[in-house]
Amino acid sequence: MRVLSDQKQRLQINEFNAQAADCIQLVLQEEKLFASRIENAAMEIDLSGSNVVLLSGPSGSGKTTTSLKLAKALTARGREAKVISLDDFFKNYEDYPLTCDGKKDLESVYAVDIDLVNSKLYDLVTSGRAVTPQYDFIMQKRKPEYKEIILKEDGIAVIEGIHALNPLLSESINRDEAFRIYAGLCVEYYEGEERIISTRDIRITRRMIRDFYFRGFSIERTLELWDNLVEGEKKWIRVFKTQADHIINTSINYEVSVFKELIDGIYADDTQGGEYRGLLEEIKKRFVRIVPMAEEITPDNSMLREFLGGLIL
Repeated sequence: MRVLSDQKQRLQINEFNAQAADCIQLVLQEEKLFASRIENAAMEIDLSGSNVVLLSGPSGSGKTTTSLKLAKALTARGREAKVISLDDFFKNYEDYPLTCDGKKDLESVYAVDIDLVNSKLYDLVTSGRAVTPQYDFIMQKRKPEYKEIILKEDGIAVIEGIHALNPLLSESINRDEAFRIYAGLCVEYYEGEERIISTRDIRITRRMIRDFYFRGFSIERTLELWDNLVEGEKKWIRVFKTQADHIINTSINYEVSVFKELIDGIYADDTQGGEYRGLLEEIKKRFVRIVPMAEEITPDNSMLREFLGGLIL
């Protein structure tokens, strides 16, 4: 197992704004760079000979679309890949563990049916096929219908979810039978030595935009859950980053320009934020020095479309 760098990259805001003056060129450059990261990961997986990829990352990291793009790249290399979401392996809501204050712990690995994940992972490795559950997130319980995953010879299962790198979920197979990937943002925005926009700021902004514009959730609801998400990441996700064989940087630098106008639009609605209105204002202020871009400049196949809607792969 390789030790991979966790070093954040610093991007000066004045330099970024200069690049953003030619917005079309910047978008093309960043999308091409992200595509190369996907191709590099696909090449490493192919060379490893693994038939299973375990892909994890924190909330807002873009792991769902990253896994879909990775599966497409692997298939183009002649190794048909299928994506399996660990979200389908959540227990029914009434069976979730509780936090110390008696609330349902949505971030705990024990909210996942660990035994079932191990069983299906073993099936995939040994036979190339598995019958997997489907989850109804509106009803917060497992659907009665199941789906069958059948891998072609030399095919690959890309299993994605926040807990994918947790060893509890892969006890049924040998360590070298799966290739492990961590998806996370690496670019932060500075003015001199002062950090203005952190990777966490970008992830919470991604979540707010997706929840508000495309899922019908209030900003107050998103911000209310955020602290628990962050604590869950520390306990259940980041601690296993060192298990990764490969890290994919899911920062796309021009996103802050696209997000600026969308965040301004949310803040302009003074009914949004509730008791978290101050936090919403603080996030808005972090983007004030960024040159804005229209959301329409984002390509339909961009990973950012996971948060902006309209994804076409």
